[in-house]
Amino acid sequence: MKISSYTEKSAIFQMYRLNNTVQSNFSSELKKYEINFIQSLILLTIYFEGKTKVTPMSIVRELGLSKSSVSQGLSELEGRGKIKRRMDETDARSLCLVLTADGKSDATKIIGIFENLEKKLEKIGKAKLEVLTSTLKNFVEIFENT
Repeated sequence: MKISSYTEKSAIFQMYRLNNTVQSNFSSELKKYEINFIQSLILLTIYFEGKTKVTPMSIVRELGLSKSSVSQGLSELEGRGKIKRRMDETDARSLCLVLTADGKSDATKIIGIFENLEKKLEKIGKAKLEVLTSTLKNFVEIFENT
């Protein structure tokens, strides 16, 4: 098809294709834990922040997700006993998010999934992977600022 020569040279199309491929690989691994990509990011955010206060809005800001996506993800995770919402001890108007033991267990498994996918990327070599990561960050900055 004529479109093939265009899409093969298109950085946008190749980024889109890469995104879909990575999401597909990641999603199939996450299905084992009955969790989706956004929920996995929420769990990892709470896990990595540890003792730091994590709120729904801090997740929205940190991950660049919509409020509705985060709210839906939190409700699902809470309903399945992966997280708990607690009143902030210093500000009763604010909620803090904490992982349950089950949520911590899932978070460590998700880290393993991320690491396995990263190992696939390392096949191009660490130096090239660093350049790729830097380039992708530059693309994100360009599109966020337009």
